[in-house]
Amino acid sequence: MKTDKLFEFAHHLSQLWDMPCEVWLLGDGAKEKCQMQVYCERPCDRQQACRYGCSEAHRWGGRYIYYCREGATFIAASVSNERGELIGGLILGPMII
Repeated sequence: MKTDKLFEFAHHLSQLWDMPCEVWLLGDGAKEKCQMQVYCERPCDRQQACRYGCSEAHRWGGRYIYYCREGATFIAASVSNERGELIGGLILGPMII
């Protein structure tokens, strides 16, 4: 899958759910701070959290819901290459449920 299509799909998801949807590529990492950090008492390692969400989504059939330390919810969808190897994913959130 081409990365420009991933960014386009992330934009559509963001518009649909009215919340941030981030493309995360393995090796690229998440360079931005989490938008929830203004509310958090304990800052997290955003890159590690995105890697965890995408790898668990890959492990469990393509999608995974997880929580950060402060209880905000994220939804991860894994993206694989032609050989089925994880190359990244889409992270939707943060959201409070």
